[in-house]
Order: sequence, then C-alpha cells, then structure tokens
Amino acid sequence: MKKKAYLLLSLFFSENEIALIKENLTNSKASSQNLSLTSLIYYDDSHWSLWLNKKLFHPENIHELEGYDLKKVTPTGANFFCHLNQKAFLLHLHQVYVPFEEKIFDPHEIGVFF
Repeated sequence: MKKKAYLLLSLFFSENEIALIKENLTNSKASSQNLSLTSLIYYDDSHWSLWLNKKLFHPENIHELEGYDLKKVTPTGANFFCHLNQKAFLLHLHQVYVPFEEKIFDPHEIGVFF
C-alpha cells in the first residue's frame, strides 16, 4: 500500500509585505462603505425603487441599507445621511458616494462604468 505524500507550504512575509496586505484589506473594507446609485424609478414619495450597490431597495426594505439612512427620494436623486462621517448628501443617478473622502464621484467623468 502506497502512502500519500502531502506538501504543506508555509508563507513568510516581511514587515513591509504585511503592511501592504493590511492596507489592501483596509481599502477593501473602505470601498464596501461606498454608496452607488445605478437606477432610480420614481412615481411619488411612497412609490419608488432604487438600485444601491447592486441591490434593489424600495420603501418596504430601505431599512436594510447598512451605514446610511435615506431621507428623501426625488425624481432626479436621493438624499442620504451617512452614519460613518455624520454627513448628509444628495446622490444622483450613476454617482458614487465615498465616505472616507466625503466626495461624490460620477463614474462617467472618470472613465469608470458599472
């Protein structure tokens, strides 16, 4: 009967490499806090739908949006409040709010598309 051989590899990182790994993990977490509005359907204050971060929200499930409170939806955008930096902002269609920079970006202006 043959015995199976297993190869166990170990990884060793320098302090600089560990710092880079931690920085990239932090950046991933930071980007998950961004809020992207990709679609808006508005009928009136009580009847609307928003695609935020690739998820559909409407009046019945907007409470599931983490890190933000929706204040108002209009035919052209939505007003939010960010818990992370305690800032209110207006997001229009195809815009992304980046809370760590406290800025709104239009992906079409910077050449990024969803």
